[in-house]
Amino acid sequence: RAIINAGRRSGIKLKDGFYILKNKRYPLELGRMRMLYTTDDVKGVAYAVKVDENLTEIVYKDNDFYKDINIEDLIIKYNKQ
Repeated sequence: RAIINAGRRSGIKLKDGFYILKNKRYPLELGRMRMLYTTDDVKGVAYAVKVDENLTEIVYKDNDFYKDINIEDLIIKYNKQ
């Protein structure tokens, strides 16, 4: 489990999914303002279990990832296709 400093005010809803990325600089895709990353950059996947106005509690989907996740890593919301 982890707490992130974004909540309903940032558009996060219950059960939203997140990628946990390595902490490094990522180029932005112009026109869409999205970070460009590869599957090698993804350290784990999580989902929102509690959402407050400004905070969200997330749970990792795979327990093997918790050892590799650091406080400096980035978390981005992904869109379900």
